[in-house]
Amino acid sequence: MRKKIIALLIGALTLSLLTSSCKKTEEIEYQDSWQTINEFIYYLMHDYYLHYNTVPNYKTMTQFESPTEALDALMNKTLDSWSFVVNLKVLNDDYYSKAAVAYGFNLTLDSDDKIVVNYVEKGSSAERAGITRGFTINSINDYTVKEIKDFSVISPTSPGETIRLNVTSPKGYTSLITLSANELTTQTVPLYKTVTDKDNNKLGYILINSFVEDTPKKIDEAFNYFSQQNVKGLIVDLRYNGGGLVSGAEYLANAVIPSSYNNSVMFRYQYNDKHSDLNAYTYFNKTNALSFNKIFVITTGETASASELFINVLKPYINVVQIGETSHGKPVGMNIFEYGDYAIAPI
Repeated sequence: MRKKIIALLIGALTLSLLTSSCKKTEEIEYQDSWQTINEFIYYLMHDYYLHYNTVPNYKTMTQFESPTEALDALMNKTLDSWSFVVNLKVLNDDYYSKAAVAYGFNLTLDSDDKIVVNYVEKGSSAERAGITRGFTINSINDYTVKEIKDFSVISPTSPGETIRLNVTSPKGYTSLITLSANELTTQTVPLYKTVTDKDNNKLGYILINSFVEDTPKKIDEAFNYFSQQNVKGLIVDLRYNGGGLVSGAEYLANAVIPSSYNNSVMFRYQYNDKHSDLNAYTYFNKTNALSFNKIFVITTGETASASELFINVLKPYINVVQIGETSHGKPVGMNIFEYGDYAIAPI
């Protein structure tokens, strides 16, 4: 039986509506002979994993009760907190469908280590239930958040699935809420507009929540508007952006960079020494008439992976002023490998 292995570059897996992924173009066919997904994961971690030489050797993987547990046993916890395994449908909905099945909220850890809502999707079950930014999640399906090891519970696989939440509002009111999953149109760029600075200069502002397949079209829409408005500067809001397809980050960088930097190195893919044939450079290729020698980027600890890539590739060439919190800190990507109903993402 042949399993198709799709090579992708993946971002940070955060407590959010979306996981994070960054697509690379080639597809690899592999003739497998493993009887279980756990053994397939074992192969991947000894072959494609960046830190393959630190992976334990097991005679069998049958002692692990789930793919998540199997991957966790093989990861280098000192160097890697990002590798993951997830339902394939969830991954495909997140990045390649115009609609995703979701409850419609993102979660983050606040400064007191409480899990709070940082974003609610318009038209979602969460919005209809009155959940807003700043709600604290106390329990999910009667398990306290400290008891939950796998937050994939907030990523439903089909419409109609329900989840029970015990929540506390920003005003201190606690309540029990049941949410029902529904199909949502992904709002990857929910807002763009113009603002003025203290000198009355017109600036473009764009909020990008993730880099998915549809993001370049939304970037074009926003930048066409900015061009019509004759903006003199740019603010990119990546507070909720845990990553996404590298192609989206590339597209945004090409929209921003002055044309004088065409063909300059943007970034380089570098694999482990078993797959150095996949190493490759990516170069700037200007896409529109707008260009900026200085931009402002708003970040939080949720800003990760492809979002950080966007920031880092511009820094050698233009002035990038970062506002807010220090970003997540993820200088690696992943490949995605399909096996049955699962997607496995070793860095």
